[in-house]
Amino acid sequence: MSSSRANFELLSASRDDSKIWHFQSGKESFLSQIHPKKKPINAARWNHNHTLIATGSEDGSVYMSEASGHIIHEFNQSHAVRSLAFSGRSEFLCVGGKGGECKVWDLKTRQASDFRGHEGDVTSVVFGRADMLIASGGSDGRIMTHNVVHNTPTIVAVNGPASMP
Repeated sequence: MSSSRANFELLSASRDDSKIWHFQSGKESFLSQIHPKKKPINAARWNHNHTLIATGSEDGSVYMSEASGHIIHEFNQSHAVRSLAFSGRSEFLCVGGKGGECKVWDLKTRQASDFRGHEGDVTSVVFGRADMLIASGGSDGRIMTHNVVHNTPTIVAVNGPASMP
């Protein structure tokens, strides 16, 4: 789930679709439904200004949609999607997936860079403030940082705290 404080909207993901709910004065109303494929949806995220939504599925598809539900683009991963994160200005989308797959999509060129280092599923991804670093966590117990500019991973912790150089 992901929320938009400015508009009091909640984005929820479920087995078959993603929905946007609008809350005002204690009442909820259904705004739109996103995701045409019938595969379980594992992740859904708003972009930085709450105008775009990314959803990721078990079949490896990632959809970029407007809040109305209109699909703008489909990105394809090799493995199931586990986590999504937009960069601070929504120039990039990071997708963590099954089998250690972690991709960063340039949303203008629609080209992807791969990051490797996890030995299990990448279950969480987040951009740093300057959009130069990505932190990722995985089912292998590793927490890693990935330098977007130099395409280099660094293991920060394995199954607990690690000393920093």
